Amino acid sequence: MAKAWLVEGAVDVEKIQQALDRVVKKWPMLAGRVENTSRNRFRIRIPLGALPGGYEAYTFTSQDSELPLSHYTPLPIPSFSRTLPDTLFISPATRKLALSSMGLSTYASKDLPLTHWHVTRFPKKGEEYSCIGMTYSHGVFDGLGSTFIVRALEAELVGREWDIPGPAMPMEPRLYENELEVVLRNEVSEAEKARGKRGEKQESLESIVARFSGMCVSGLWGMLLYMVRCLWIAWREVPAQYGVIIPYEVHTKFAEELRREAKAVGLDDARAGTGDAIFAWLLKTVYTDTVNPVRRNRTVGMFTLATLRNEWGRKVDIIPTQLHPRHKRQPRPHRRADRRAPNAPSRTYARESEAQRLAPYIRTSRTWS
Repeated sequence: MAKAWLVEGAVDVEKIQQALDRVVKKWPMLAGRVENTSRNRFRIRIPLGALPGGYEAYTFTSQDSELPLSHYTPLPIPSFSRTLPDTLFISPATRKLALSSMGLSTYASKDLPLTHWHVTRFPKKGEEYSCIGMTYSHGVFDGLGSTFIVRALEAELVGREWDIPGPAMPMEPRLYENELEVVLRNEVSEAEKARGKRGEKQESLESIVARFSGMCVSGLWGMLLYMVRCLWIAWREVPAQYGVIIPYEVHTKFAEELRREAKAVGLDDARAGTGDAIFAWLLKTVYTDTVNPVRRNRTVGMFTLATLRNEWGRKVDIIPTQLHPRHKRQPRPHRRADRRAPNAPSRTYARESEAQRLAPYIRTSRTWS
């Protein structure tokens, strides 16, 4: 996985490295290495104390581009444009690894650092920009985990205090269990005790996980048909990645207006977030196409991420204080396997509903109830 930023001005790479060093010193897990303990079982060995000479806590590369940024995209950057090539954000060495394999097995066998940073600067006068990229293993950090790293780096760059995720510091030299796995084992143990009392067959966490493999939902033929369909779409529609630039003042004001309008019309939940407001605007744009009315009936893929951390209240206590949601959620009962998320908005609803009604609907569509 990779995260990328395009910033104005030629950044000081030395200051970024110094900030990263301070982050690693406070949060030593980032200097860890993946170890293979058994078949498909991995752990992270965290170095405590001063790092030995020559030890890479992370990889960091930088370069000055001979070509100006205007070679890749028009300047000023349009509100809607193709994304920049990933070679500006990922070093050739990291890219070579990514093209082969950068799974946990590769991280363990090659003794790779957990994060890989690359900066491309455009020093042409009047067109000073910088591309900053962070590549990492999705098997180690999920979306929220990578956010911790970015927030920590931002805080160090401006000299602000930040909370360190995970165990209390300083860490002791011992084996730390995966907190989520501990919670899951306790949940399974309680459920299996209840099954035993009813005279039903009991299962371990490992056997339950084994039943939920990647093929269990659609099967092998379903996966093959999905791949063929993706190839067909790639050939027929020629999809591409685009970036949409929305100024901060614009989307925050838009979200505030939507919340006020939603509250004024008596909607119960007027706490739709900025992302919900932006997505509502995008759906309205797609489904009110006046240039090509046929496109108003297209199907739009909506990808969403869910977090399991809130399902057990404060039992999985790894989230720093400043990242907790403003509105606290009440602990929820154990989720059954057959529970489903609410349906996404239909084409007709997206086309005919006002934005102040669409944004709260999107919020509830991405929230498990």
